[in-house]
Amino acid sequence: MDFSNLFRHETETVNFSSGETILKCGEMSDVMYVMLEGEAEVRLGGQVICTAQTGTLLGELGLIDHNPGCADVIARTDCRLVAIDKRRFLFLIQQTPNFALDVMKVIAERLRAMNHHAMESLGNR
Repeated sequence: MDFSNLFRHETETVNFSSGETILKCGEMSDVMYVMLEGEAEVRLGGQVICTAQTGTLLGELGLIDHNPGCADVIARTDCRLVAIDKRRFLFLIQQTPNFALDVMKVIAERLRAMNHHAMESLGNR
């Protein structure tokens, strides 16, 4: 799911240099991000589980359920992102139902991937 088109005209962006931490496991965040440019590694326990690229959502779970982040996100290259706070997120899901559905699809895809990974891990015991 590529969210970058929705925010392509955004003038207020956040920049992270290669190697900088975007989100840290165990820390609260009051925003989620949409990656406009660059790549970042998503890490669990120091292990890279996926690469976030243009259009990727980051930190959406913490914004939705008010819990600390569950992964580290480290900029692999210089990155430009849009920060979306709770107020703007609620506005977007109320005014743009397809945005809400797309966020749910992303969460569902990630849950299925984690379930698949867990099943593979259990099968290798």
